[in-house]
Amino acid sequence: MGQDSPFSIKEISAISFGVAPNVEQEIGRAIVRFARLEHAFELMIWDLLRLDSDNGKIFTARMEMSRKTAVVRQMLTNLKPPKFPTEAVWRALKIATENRNKIAHAVWITVDGDPAMVSSRWSWRW
Repeated sequence: MGQDSPFSIKEISAISFGVAPNVEQEIGRAIVRFARLEHAFELMIWDLLRLDSDNGKIFTARMEMSRKTAVVRQMLTNLKPPKFPTEAVWRALKIATENRNKIAHAVWITVDGDPAMVSSRWSWRW
């Protein structure tokens, strides 16, 4: 499997932009699934604030997922009695958000037949 650290591309490496169609399909699938999760957080915020969808959209439209998670977490903590998932759930959401951002914003290439993603901040190769 891959690593979330810089990798070197040797002079003899075969490099091409893009990836195989099955990898593109999995990238799309991951982004669509994360969008569903993000929408669920929007709905939770609207419900907890008792907002209809028109006003809820105004409130959450420009909010990134990390902020939505923080808002839901704080609101659940403020309930009487407090209701909240375990710390492991919040950690998993943070990791999922970070991975989604990498998947969505990376430049996808193929190096020596393997898919790889690169950006100015990090690189990853299978």
